[in-house]
Amino acid sequence: MVFTLPKPRSVPKRRRTWPDRRPDLDKLQRSTLDALVSAGTIEDDGRLVAIRAATVFPALSEALDVPGARIRVEAVEP
Repeated sequence: MVFTLPKPRSVPKRRRTWPDRRPDLDKLQRSTLDALVSAGTIEDDGRLVAIRAATVFPALSEALDVPGARIRVEAVEP
């Protein structure tokens, strides 16, 4: 999961900065996992074995051009 957040105007433009305000990463993860369960994409978020997540501002390689989320779900072979 990569969550692209809007960059505040008060953040310096020439220096790389990271999101450090609300919404925090654990809340973004929880709401996304709840939505994936509700949509039927995953059966139960308690069965997950690994999660990689980050919050970023636009203009980074892994970021979207606009605020939003990039989510990838992969099955683990038994």
